[in-house]
Amino acid sequence: MQWAKDPNYRGRQWEGFAGRPDQVYIRVAGEDWGIQFGKDYLAWAERLVIGKAHDPFERFDYEIEIGPFYFTGFAGFLNPILFYETSGDSTLERWAQRYISGHRLELLSPHFTLAIYETMVYGGVGRPPEIVYVVPFYWFHAEQLNRGQNDNTIVGGDMQLLFPPLRFSFEFLVDDIQVEKETQGDEEPDEIGLAAQLDFGTSTFGKWLTLSGRYEGVTNRTYNQRYPWNRYTFMGAPLGSELGNDADKTTFRTKFFACPEAILTAELFYLREGEGDIGDDWEEPWMEVEGPYSEPFPTGVVQKTAGFRLSWAGAFKRNGFWDIGFEYGSIENAGHEKNKKEDYWQIRMDVKCSVYPRISF
Repeated sequence: MQWAKDPNYRGRQWEGFAGRPDQVYIRVAGEDWGIQFGKDYLAWAERLVIGKAHDPFERFDYEIEIGPFYFTGFAGFLNPILFYETSGDSTLERWAQRYISGHRLELLSPHFTLAIYETMVYGGVGRPPEIVYVVPFYWFHAEQLNRGQNDNTIVGGDMQLLFPPLRFSFEFLVDDIQVEKETQGDEEPDEIGLAAQLDFGTSTFGKWLTLSGRYEGVTNRTYNQRYPWNRYTFMGAPLGSELGNDADKTTFRTKFFACPEAILTAELFYLREGEGDIGDDWEEPWMEVEGPYSEPFPTGVVQKTAGFRLSWAGAFKRNGFWDIGFEYGSIENAGHEKNKKEDYWQIRMDVKCSVYPRISF
């Protein structure tokens, strides 16, 4: 029923029910290496560039660990998109193929990890996958510049410090940043993202309790691009942060693990959303002025939401899981209309049961 109500779901439905395979793959692995082909979930670091908001997609994954270094990457297929092209007096329907590749190098130690990564979304009408974006050791951004392509690169890095009972994690990504101001085109605002989280864990009455604070923000146009097939989206949802473009969110959360049947969570959040959207047509307002150009973050009339969430989750049997949640929020400038206020509340209940058949040789 969850997928049947999802506006981005494009499969068949029957009496309000829908289904799909999310994890279908073949994996071969050794002690310090592995390759996988098929459909599976994927998330990196603080989930700014590859996050949890999107559906799993088909791809080839690889990984290898050499000493303290862990190298991983993938090359996959995104959903093709339909767009319209004008030719004379006619409007033509065109389907653009879409692909994504990424690689990540991580330094591992008992108390910290440090990583750098690069991802590329590319495509076009009739364009096949590029071998240079599949071979792990190419520098994607340099290759697309050398070949005169206008593909969409994101580079970034992340780190994690672990000194119990504290853990700090951080991620920073760059889609475009202007170092020099030599031409009017260099007035394009920086397109970046940042996420930072601090966790504290302790034992209370013999049970585990965690306290967390998190900030996450993505500037306008970061996931967007001139060509619609190069946007960081899959099936209508962002590939990275679920906030999309032009938004930030501050969250404080506490989670109490009373027992496997009772995991209690309470959360306060404050969300700001600008008028920029990941699906907007590409515009260059800095080229319409002479001299310096700047814009606030978030942009336009900012929708602001303050609220809280409560949830009670637990496991049953061997592979069953349930989650009941309540959320309340108060919205200022709702729908980006100045001084318009709205309140909302919702109750959610999820029940999941997984089956994991395994064939061993």
